[in-house]
Amino acid sequence: MALSGFLAGAGLLVGGTALDVLNAGRVLPAVRFESLPLGGLTHGEVRGVFDTHLNAFQAAPYVFFLGEREWRPAAPEMGLQLDLDAMAQDAVDQGRTYVWPLRAFTGLATYFTHPTVPLRAALNRAQLGAFLSAVAIEVDREPVNAALSIRNGQVVAGQSVQGRRVDIAATLERVPLPQTLMPQRVDVAIAASLPALSEATIQEAQATATRILSGPLTLRLGDATWTLTPAQLGAMIEFNRTQAGTGDLLTASLAEPKVIAYVRTLATEIDKPAASAQLRWNGSAAAIVKESADGVRLDQAAAVKAIINQAPTDARQIALVTAISKPAITSDPATVGSIKQLVATGTSKFTGSSPERVNNIQVAARKLDGLVIPPGTTFSFLRALGPITTANGYQEGLTIQGDATVPGVGGGVCQVSTTVFRAAFFAGLPIVERHQHTYRVSYYEQDGSPVGFDAAVYDPGVDLRFKNDTEHAMLLHSQVDAKAATIAFRIYSTSSGRDVSLTPVKSNEIKAGPRLPDFLDPALPKGQRKQMEWSADGADATIRRLVNAGGKTVLSDAFFSRYVPWREKWAIGAG
Repeated sequence: MALSGFLAGAGLLVGGTALDVLNAGRVLPAVRFESLPLGGLTHGEVRGVFDTHLNAFQAAPYVFFLGEREWRPAAPEMGLQLDLDAMAQDAVDQGRTYVWPLRAFTGLATYFTHPTVPLRAALNRAQLGAFLSAVAIEVDREPVNAALSIRNGQVVAGQSVQGRRVDIAATLERVPLPQTLMPQRVDVAIAASLPALSEATIQEAQATATRILSGPLTLRLGDATWTLTPAQLGAMIEFNRTQAGTGDLLTASLAEPKVIAYVRTLATEIDKPAASAQLRWNGSAAAIVKESADGVRLDQAAAVKAIINQAPTDARQIALVTAISKPAITSDPATVGSIKQLVATGTSKFTGSSPERVNNIQVAARKLDGLVIPPGTTFSFLRALGPITTANGYQEGLTIQGDATVPGVGGGVCQVSTTVFRAAFFAGLPIVERHQHTYRVSYYEQDGSPVGFDAAVYDPGVDLRFKNDTEHAMLLHSQVDAKAATIAFRIYSTSSGRDVSLTPVKSNEIKAGPRLPDFLDPALPKGQRKQMEWSADGADATIRRLVNAGGKTVLSDAFFSRYVPWREKWAIGAG
């Protein structure tokens, strides 16, 4: 018995050894991959079989389901990688994992065990996540918030709708590594997306808006009334989303910018500007031409606040609040009586001016005649003059614009600003803004005034400004003598005892140079000649001022001007 057992074992050892030797470098018989026999194949041949046999599996190894929808991604698309080389090596190694003499028995045992090569696969989770993100783009649905709107004076509520999103993390947990060539089924995990605003969180706003629209809102000022109808109130309502606790909340109120716009319009009906007294110098004192009058001004901030606060309440009446606005110049005796003497005079000549230029000088001078400058205020020439337009009586003349003399409405206004500047200069008033002309203008030197004693203005942006730094109002009085071609501005007030001295300095004079070539102007009749530029030497000029009062210097300043040389130029008509 022992002998027969020994002989059987020896036979198995010899048979197993022979089997291993005969299949050296090849897969042992009976080894398979699922139902596919691999016995007798080399590593390369097994690899080739896998390449062919697993193509269909890699084309759709998983099926992702969501209701009736499904996705069948290829292995590379979802990050599945099969190690076919390792599987081929597994096939060759079947039955050969032990050392001799056990290896002879395990190799022979493959005839009876029919070992199967396992599927070696790995999942790239990042790639799989990218695939699921693409699925989410198709599947995700944003929630719809509950909302409110105003239609035909009624509050209309819009229902909220729950959204959904692909739960990528949960779906990743559901994806197993494949064990067979059967496509793996995976149900896509879905998470609910709740709306930030639900029906419950808009109830308060709905109630507020309903109260606002419950009836008209009446504004009252004395016997006058104005009504904001529900339709008007509805157009002003705004709904704002705010954070409250763990969620969002919708609030309703009147939009402040819209209420402000309404109140501004209302103010145009209520406001009455204060009227300053109009004064004239009668030769010995200031005389009242027109009495001053207080104005009325709606308290717009209070009105806006009252409308916003009361609109959502049962109080449907609002009392408007106004304030009295005082004029800058009153006709009280103290103001009028303080204008009692000549303080300073500014003069200039405009001999040779065109009729259009003379007209503009007269129009501008009349506009400023009788103007009162309150104490402590800054006079603006352009603001006091108003728009320089043909509608206001100005005509087209030659004006200096940039580096050229060109036709423009208001040519000659600078003669007025220059004369006003000289009056303010000799009154010892602080000059806040003054500009020179581009080149020397002969008009401003006709009366013997030094170079640089001018003040250019141009609307917009180039202004003449000075401050009445005294304690008394100042009255401007203009006088134009067209025949003598002179203009004067006199300032009347209470003398502050200021003594003003002027010291001119001129340097770096440059000759104008020869006349420029004539040019053709199609706007002129053929053959007509018109001078467009006047010869003027260039120079640097400084006007120094020293103001003394009470035996000491109260102001010392200087006004520098750089005038470029200017050459004569004529236009020849070609029209």
